[in-house]
Amino acid sequence: IEVANGDKASQVAQKLYRAPKTDRRAQVKYSDNGKVYYKGLYGSYSSAAEAQKALDALPPDLKQGAGVKNWGSVQSNLNQ
Repeated sequence: IEVANGDKASQVAQKLYRAPKTDRRAQVKYSDNGKVYYKGLYGSYSSAAEAQKALDALPPDLKQGAGVKNWGSVQSNLNQ
């Protein structure tokens, strides 16, 4: 689940910090057109349905702007 995406590491980390401590969390750095961005990722799920269920259970402030992403799409951003 991508809970945050932006150009300020501190803002992404702040939102990620509010995620429940029951699953893994990670902040990753990537570049797009020469500019640095950060993604806040929460959890690792075996299916999109399982990830959607976890997303639906997140607090409302974390759900806003969050979405289910497959690892391939996350990696494609990292390899740009």
